[in-house]
Amino acid sequence: SSVVANGALAPDGTTTGDFLKEDNTTANHFVFQSIAGTTNTNAYTLSVWAQASTRSQILLHALEGSPFTRQVVTTFDLSNGTIILPGLIGGATSVSATIELFPFNWYRCSITYILGGAVGSQQIRLVLSNANSANYLGDNTSGLYIWGAQCEPLQCLSSYIKTTTVAVARAGDVCALAQSFPYQAGQGTIYAETERLVTNVPSTVVGGAVGLVGTSGNAIFTRHVAGAAVNYVDAIGFAGGVTQWDTANVVKSAGQIAKMAMGYQTNDIAVSVDGATPDTDTVATIPTLTGLYFGGDGAGNPPAFPSITRKLAYWTSRFSNVKLQQKTA
Repeated sequence: SSVVANGALAPDGTTTGDFLKEDNTTANHFVFQSIAGTTNTNAYTLSVWAQASTRSQILLHALEGSPFTRQVVTTFDLSNGTIILPGLIGGATSVSATIELFPFNWYRCSITYILGGAVGSQQIRLVLSNANSANYLGDNTSGLYIWGAQCEPLQCLSSYIKTTTVAVARAGDVCALAQSFPYQAGQGTIYAETERLVTNVPSTVVGGAVGLVGTSGNAIFTRHVAGAAVNYVDAIGFAGGVTQWDTANVVKSAGQIAKMAMGYQTNDIAVSVDGATPDTDTVATIPTLTGLYFGGDGAGNPPAFPSITRKLAYWTSRFSNVKLQQKTA
């Protein structure tokens, strides 16, 4: 097989989609990349955008380094956006798959997997498939388009970061929006649904913060805190860098969604998690806030671990404790 570069309009609007073309042998038709220094007892996510052409099925294949005993495979049908034939080979631990439609009839296909062995390397392959078979007689013409392949040591799919011949450390996705929405100084309610995505966090760090921020150490937000012995969500407020409240320390492990509602006004803080009775604080100064913030550690830094913000809502009034419970139930 071979790759013909820059033959199609890619998902980012540039003409950088590559054509993966089969040869005329009876064999597997694929491109591959070897990766050194992997920890195969941890999770990895392999992804690629693919677009049907004269072939409409692509197989994502991850193999533990030589002798390739442990393997994971999943086939994706680009004609109808379906996942077929996920499988484990040779004692591999687990595999799950996703497929999502993008503009120009591109699909982003991904597998999240644990190979499970002690070999410290992997080989990843993008394989053409014909009628659910990866081993077939090619015609030296047919194939499909690929773009944006990446493999990352995460338990989830993340946004694309371009790499070439060396690994690249991605920046954290942090969003800070200046105040361009109705806002009430001194009181309000924040609702957030968030999820921490990794389990192996060796030291206590913060991520997945969602809330409102200002200048000079002013902020209020919900967040995830994780470490070797701690896994919880809480809601915290700072005025001039001084902690005003730190409430609702509720245990949440990786993969568990936290629904949190925080109502605040001077000396009247309440936070409900997953419909529980609100945790309260009656001594608190409300800081001056100027914008929305989510994704980082609450201090303007990238998150220490990946997380998903599934929902964020803000109201200009402080909801009653009963309503906070109803919002999170």
